[in-house]
Amino acid sequence: TALLTSYAKRGLVAPAQRLFDEMPRRDVVATNAMLAALGAAGRVTDAGALFGRMSDRTPASWNTMVTCYCRAGDLAAARDVFEASLRAASSSVVSWNAMIDGYCRAGRMDAARELFDRMGSSLPDVVTWNTMMAGHLRRGDPASAISMFHLLMRRQREGEQRLRPTNGTMATAVTACARVGDLALGRQIHHLVQQTGIWMDAVLSNALMDMYFKSGSVGCALDVFRAMPCSPNL
Repeated sequence: TALLTSYAKRGLVAPAQRLFDEMPRRDVVATNAMLAALGAAGRVTDAGALFGRMSDRTPASWNTMVTCYCRAGDLAAARDVFEASLRAASSSVVSWNAMIDGYCRAGRMDAARELFDRMGSSLPDVVTWNTMMAGHLRRGDPASAISMFHLLMRRQREGEQRLRPTNGTMATAVTACARVGDLALGRQIHHLVQQTGIWMDAVLSNALMDMYFKSGSVGCALDVFRAMPCSPNL
């Protein structure tokens, strides 16, 4: 199983498949590793066949299949597997996030929002919020991304530490500010990043520079550039 996992992580599907077929006894860990390898390689049909033969499925098995179908753009199949995982009481927040991300990438924000609301207040994590914010931004609705950011920060201030924003959260919010021309909020977010010690990676630094340049604040943009803790990319 360790060797199979090693092959799978490196994308070596053929030797992983040979090894899997030769195993005299397979447990659910080995099967999940093979399932993940097939899913990552885009072999949806093979992954679906293996999943169908599994007699013992874990939340990781369901997560892999939901993600696999979403990546392939087959949202109907992904939703079928997702709903089946709920009925089997084998879902996790990973499954919810994968399904929401699939809808967001397809531009189906109504379906994504329906699932987000269905999760209630306790299940969504910061990845869920980041996915929804990025989906609104990708759909050309930065105002909704900013609204979600304000709600996330309010929930976090009320004590939900698991919703602590990440650099991805901040980069999305800053990009939304740049698109609507809200320099004041963008500056507040920049200040919050500095206060909380959130890692200023290239994505967040680039988003801040873009926002400052678009608002004509060239000096601030250059300050961000000079202060980048990582090597600037192209």
